[in-house]
Amino acid sequence: MREADQTFGIAGTGDRLLPKCDYPDLAENVDNLVPACAECEHIKHYYDPSKGKGKELVITEKVRRLSLIPEAKREIDRRKTTNDWKKEFDSAKHLFDDAVEEYRKCRESAAAA
Repeated sequence: MREADQTFGIAGTGDRLLPKCDYPDLAENVDNLVPACAECEHIKHYYDPSKGKGKELVITEKVRRLSLIPEAKREIDRRKTTNDWKKEFDSAKHLFDDAVEEYRKCRESAAAA
């Protein structure tokens, strides 16, 4: 394994502690970014470790280390244990397969016309 893989996980990436969908103004704030492996980033997904209080927070290193990061880690660990996050793949695969089938039908109709 490469050294970065051992340090940051299989695929090192960045993640937002407070999700961009809920806090678009923090999307590019470097204080809201943390290193994460791709699996943890996906598992955390839209989870808000501030429990909806992100707009009231001033994100400092202390807030990150004592509050947000530990809460996000607890939720990631919980989801890993319960496998809740894997259900998303099954529903997403079904939707993707349906969209591909619809595309094929449209393409065949256009080719026949």
